[in-house]
Amino acid sequence: MSDQQPIDLETLWHAFHDRLFRFVRRRVASDDEAGDIVQDVFARVQARVGVSTDVENVSAWVFQVTRNAVIDYHRARAKAKRIESALGRDAEPDSGDAVQMHDASGELSRCLRPFVEQLPESYARALGLTDLGGMSQTQVTHRLGLSVSGMKSRVQRARARLKALVLERCDMELDVRRRVVDYRRRSPTCSDCG
Repeated sequence: MSDQQPIDLETLWHAFHDRLFRFVRRRVASDDEAGDIVQDVFARVQARVGVSTDVENVSAWVFQVTRNAVIDYHRARAKAKRIESALGRDAEPDSGDAVQMHDASGELSRCLRPFVEQLPESYARALGLTDLGGMSQTQVTHRLGLSVSGMKSRVQRARARLKALVLERCDMELDVRRRVVDYRRRSPTCSDCG
């Protein structure tokens, strides 16, 4: 924390609790889970308050701690499901199943088709078959009669154009690994993402 401004946990609680709860709630299946994660965030913050860490932007730091807590939560759930599966038991379905959870990158990927359709036909077809259709680039090369290197180049150029279109219309929030954790349409009238 900055030596000039000591951070008071109670002040942080009042300043951030409601915003953090809404932020987390959009990413998990229930209010209880969101409340638990926010409590964990404040426990992590409290553990760092006494440590001599220089934080210039407290708000950005608190939200990064929150993002990390949400990621840790989902990793722990995924690990538990893998263990149950390895033991031959199906995980019991609950309101926290991945299908029901808010997943920004999954949600955004579902609205990519209108963007892909705005690309030149060769690019749209390449992405439609590979990234959206699930075929490997090698499979598509045989189908379209292209060389592997030609197909890879086409997919790369198509992805670059697609990224430019998406960033033109949406603000992205990324985690430290550059994965999408949230997005917002720049215009409420934008119909590309439903």
